[in-house]
Amino acid sequence: MELEPWGRPARGLWEHVRQVAAALGCTGDAFWVQTEEPVSAYLPLEQRLYGFPDRDAALLWDARHGWAAAVEDSTGDGEPLVIAYLGLLLPDQDEVVSFVDDLVAGRPTGCTHPPAVALPPDLLRAELAALAPALATTA
Repeated sequence: MELEPWGRPARGLWEHVRQVAAALGCTGDAFWVQTEEPVSAYLPLEQRLYGFPDRDAALLWDARHGWAAAVEDSTGDGEPLVIAYLGLLLPDQDEVVSFVDDLVAGRPTGCTHPPAVALPPDLLRAELAALAPALATTA
């Protein structure tokens, strides 16, 4: 699945990630959204995850598994190492905050294997489009 870069579904995904970043207290616009296949998002965290005090952490989102928490690999130049999956595709930002809070505190949360939370592409586009903010109009 691919999203039109400035279409409603893409804007909805940007908005969802922006809301999660704001709820986590992340500063700036350090996150990114990829609208090409594979549709995904990356949100660096300002906190470190329990058990990984020397590794940067991030939230990853993709259209098949939803949100996951990851840490940089031990060399710092490989793919992030996923620690836990939230198990929800487009949860409320408060659920993502609780997920991160639990991981930072060392409380068990989420699942260790990729969950099957994908939606059919048309339904996912509709869900994302519903999250898009209204465009400002000029008179």
